[in-house]
Amino acid sequence: MFIEPIECSRCGRKSRPGDAGFQASYGDPNAQIICECGNEFDIPEPRDQFILSTNPFSRFTAASNHFEFGTVEIIPGQAMDVTFGRRFDYPCKVYLTPEGTGLHLREAFLQSDRMLILSAVPSGCPVPTTPVRVHWAVYGLIDLNLLPNWYVQFFAAMTQIETGLYKAALFDYATAFEVFLENRLDVHLTARYGAQLSEYLMKRIWRIEDRCKDLMELAIGRRFTERDDVYQPWDRDVREPRNRLAHGERFEVTREMAEAAHSAVYQGIRWIKSVAP
Repeated sequence: MFIEPIECSRCGRKSRPGDAGFQASYGDPNAQIICECGNEFDIPEPRDQFILSTNPFSRFTAASNHFEFGTVEIIPGQAMDVTFGRRFDYPCKVYLTPEGTGLHLREAFLQSDRMLILSAVPSGCPVPTTPVRVHWAVYGLIDLNLLPNWYVQFFAAMTQIETGLYKAALFDYATAFEVFLENRLDVHLTARYGAQLSEYLMKRIWRIEDRCKDLMELAIGRRFTERDDVYQPWDRDVREPRNRLAHGERFEVTREMAEAAHSAVYQGIRWIKSVAP
């Protein structure tokens, strides 16, 4: 399977939720899209679409397994302590929205169970004398020990993009794919040939390129290379730059490159899942 962008039935716009022209609200198991042409429509099973969005709010809304939100009243220039209802194992993204004012807001000391919201008024602007309502939302992960290892790595890569560590994000995406593939191959090789032979084959065939071809065919009768629209982006945007970096080459990894790796890895994982559940 290749996850195509959503298409508006009225104007033909193709995009992902939250990207240019597509406002989106996420709900389980459905989501609503409002196209800039005015067309409103639902998309069933939208999680893949949201994770493939380049909009971080859309992406973290779907990828996080826990979020908390609320409203507080803050006197501009003061700080507000917020305590979460449940501890995060990894709180990664905070959104702060003031009502009707240009108040500057920033989270500080973000921890698993609390955060501090700092507030300030832009220079030259009058300081409000009454409290300002601020809506906050925090996204992240809980139950880390129950999540697949590849998913924790993939989520970390998403976070690295938002902090500007694009090279680290690229490495994390590459690792997430390799960890996922190793698990899938081991499961299917063990089912076909037993644990001992599976372990031998995994140690013998360790290069990711060979695992995507020969070992995958041995495990499930399919090769990753048979699906060009999924394999080629992974090979070009993930494997090749990762290997160049690992072998000491120095070059800039841009946000665009990290975003390309995000899409390529997720598309690849979803395709392999569809043929090797």
